[in-house]
Amino acid sequence: MDVSATSFETLAASMTDGLDVWLSEVFPERMVWAVLICVVLVAFRRQITTLGLKLLSSLLNRFSVVLADEVAEQLRSACEILVSAFALFAAVQLVIPDGVAKLFLERLLASVAILAVFGAWYRLSGPFASLL
Repeated sequence: MDVSATSFETLAASMTDGLDVWLSEVFPERMVWAVLICVVLVAFRRQITTLGLKLLSSLLNRFSVVLADEVAEQLRSACEILVSAFALFAAVQLVIPDGVAKLFLERLLASVAILAVFGAWYRLSGPFASLL
């Protein structure tokens, strides 16, 4: 297999041209918003999750159902993953232009969210059955 310097230069030029086109399409304020959304949501994911679990617990208390500690811990980990995935999803929507890369990242993040939900559901199938 013969790899010449011109093929490497062509590959490097096409990659840098693609990066230049992407950077010209991305507005600086969109990049700032994307980074800000990611930083805020990931930094405060535990607080957001705690707030969501408190709301869920108060709703269940109205129906005279107590949320067990084991259930709350499993839901906490799944909710943290979902908040982080949502932060990245929002950043992808703001920064990545329409195309194959955006579609791939959207599907990847949706798969992570689905795995978090069904993984938590699988781990909690026993405790949920005991609630009934």
